[in-house]
Amino acid sequence: MLNKLLITALCIVAGTMVGLIFSNRLKKRADFFKSVDLFIDTLVSEVSFRKSSIKKIMSDFINANNSLFNNNLNEYVSCQDISSLKLSRGVVNEIELSDIRKFFVSLGRSDTSTQLTELMNYKSKYSQIFKDADEKRKKFGAMYIKLGFFLGIMLGIVLL
Repeated sequence: MLNKLLITALCIVAGTMVGLIFSNRLKKRADFFKSVDLFIDTLVSEVSFRKSSIKKIMSDFINANNSLFNNNLNEYVSCQDISSLKLSRGVVNEIELSDIRKFFVSLGRSDTSTQLTELMNYKSKYSQIFKDADEKRKKFGAMYIKLGFFLGIMLGIVLL
């Protein structure tokens, strides 16, 4: 009897942990795009007023913030040839990763007013992706944990 109870408890814990993993992935994705949005705000401010180099702005942002997006920023800063820039995928899909690469390649390639217009276009795009990801996190994050818990209970019952 104790063995059956222990197996059921282990199934519940395992199911809940799986739910937490899926929920955490949604949170990381929302945090990633929130960081992209904050970085673009920083770029707009810097391009408008200080006119520091892009790599210096990135280094300052990396030092001031701790996010998954910092991995991609570090890859850009350490890259010698921008045309061969390779970015780690992390929590984004291939299409979004390609778009972020295009965003990085476009930095510093045009005059100030054109660059600001491009940055505002990217900002609106990434702000919308962040809102969608955050909404999905709020909607499905708790559901994944509960679903994992109940699937653990079901598996425990089936194994009895």
